[in-house]
Amino acid sequence: MYPEILFHAATADSVSLRIYDAEWMVVRTLLDTVGLEPGCYKIGWSGLDDSSRVVGSGVYFYRLSVADSSVTRKLTFLR
Repeated sequence: MYPEILFHAATADSVSLRIYDAEWMVVRTLLDTVGLEPGCYKIGWSGLDDSSRVVGSGVYFYRLSVADSSVTRKLTFLR
């Protein structure tokens, strides 16, 4: 079971969702778009980095930015 990130976009705006490691290096960009339709979304992360390599088990962070606001949360990835 892969970690899933749930979010709601209230307006059509720019949205980005990135996974970071413990040193705040970008591991994977899951979403980076402008004009995402309003609605509820669920995006899974399969544990691959941007080069399609499998990452190790551990603590990661994701940052979701919608328009002018952002939220950062911790997630644990287990292989």
